[in-house]
Amino acid sequence: ALINGPLSLPAKTAQAATSSASNSASGTTITIPLGAGNGANFSPTSLTVASGTTITFVSQDTATHNIRFTVIPAGATIPGGTPSTNLKQGNTYTVTLTTPGTYTFICDYHTWMTGTITVTG
Repeated sequence: ALINGPLSLPAKTAQAATSSASNSASGTTITIPLGAGNGANFSPTSLTVASGTTITFVSQDTATHNIRFTVIPAGATIPGGTPSTNLKQGNTYTVTLTTPGTYTFICDYHTWMTGTITVTG
């Protein structure tokens, strides 16, 4: 009984810490999954974040991809411009969106790959 008590407490503490970290407004990740060049899409395809959130696109695919924002809210800019540089497996592209509204993005090389990010004020 003494072993089970101390072991379960850290597990619950770690789980709570992981949960709060994943809900943090400081940053979030959109993945380009392995196989995206063959029909898969961004994951997730739709995301809602608070203004000032940093979004990191991570490529896990072997094909080359990019991120082009095709629709952005009036007055918004994409830091670093759009499209991103080419992303190969293991590469990342990071953008911080501050203007509330809906941002639509695509991969120029794989037109079925589309997504939206809604930024809340």
